[in-house]
Amino acid sequence: MTDDASELQRIAQLLDRGDVRAARQALKPIYQRRRQEAPVLYLVARVNEASDRVDLAERIYRDLLKSGAAPPNLMTKARQGLERLAVRDRLGRNKRIASAKLTKPDHLGLLILEATPAERRRERAQQLARILDIDPYTARLQLQTHGWRLYRLGDFATLDVYGRDLRQAGVRTFWVDRADIDTIDVFCVDYLEQIEPNFVAVCRDVSGQVGRLEFARSDVERQVRGSVPFFVDAVSYDISKQDKDKVKRKPEIRDFVQILDLHLPHHACILRFCDRTYQFDQGAIFTVEQLDHEQKRSKVSSATTRINWNGMLTVLDRLCPGATLWREFTPFAETAIDYYSLMAGITSHVEISRSQPSNWDPAFQLYSTLVWLRESQAL
Repeated sequence: MTDDASELQRIAQLLDRGDVRAARQALKPIYQRRRQEAPVLYLVARVNEASDRVDLAERIYRDLLKSGAAPPNLMTKARQGLERLAVRDRLGRNKRIASAKLTKPDHLGLLILEATPAERRRERAQQLARILDIDPYTARLQLQTHGWRLYRLGDFATLDVYGRDLRQAGVRTFWVDRADIDTIDVFCVDYLEQIEPNFVAVCRDVSGQVGRLEFARSDVERQVRGSVPFFVDAVSYDISKQDKDKVKRKPEIRDFVQILDLHLPHHACILRFCDRTYQFDQGAIFTVEQLDHEQKRSKVSSATTRINWNGMLTVLDRLCPGATLWREFTPFAETAIDYYSLMAGITSHVEISRSQPSNWDPAFQLYSTLVWLRESQAL
């Protein structure tokens, strides 16, 4: 044991001098005999650190700290090892960011965190904290188990480096150039003129011009569904206040407006349906309430919008079984609506008559176009 202690001291000196190969060779026989002992594991971590096996070195340092079996001086050295790795990691990332800024355009970018399995949340939070230089508790709060989180806006070059590092560390993420969000045409659908053998949609472009678009069932690659709240000004009275303060107005959710997007990559466009504006008294029949053609108008007016809307969704699901369904808009929107400057610059293509603009409308446009970009570019 005394000989091993002397040899471990000699190995540490070799590492201090930068002779990693000699240190590795000298450590191998001791590791075979005493692989569970903290002083040996610490030197294994140092050898891996010096050999650029950063992930393995970090894991061993952390295991030493978690075990609590190492002597205090060794615990201190393990913490110092983690600090060295963090500094090294940060300096390397800053260097790559500086290089990226020289080669990539100076554009605004968006970094989105995807859902993290609950059983992986703690582990992924440590990686997120390390890469973004935040504390692990805060990092864990940023990782959702359902839906996406709009995590950060910044220059695209910087987010590209962060995104690649996060993905390499196992954190599911993607990032896009803000300018790409405006490149996809969105047409608002008035009604589907026919659904067999092909679809024919009567729709309008951003200028309001009406046209017809025919497309095959197989052209529908994705359905994106969501609902946005419809607000009204609720009035309340407080008799304890003076006359001018008695009446209070506060926005209140009265209902939810249903929205559906069909992504047609072969036509380079998105078709947007809205239950408030779709003309169920025109075109294709989806529900029993629409079957009586002679009394079509009265029948449609007596049928609820929800019945007609759900009937249309059922038919689309049957006719487009190969389309991927995306429906986790709400958790994403809750992380996006407070980015006021971003929302203000997005044309929502959501035709709802509102007393006041709502960031929920551009948030749906953002979510749908992010789905498009992520899927079409295999981000």
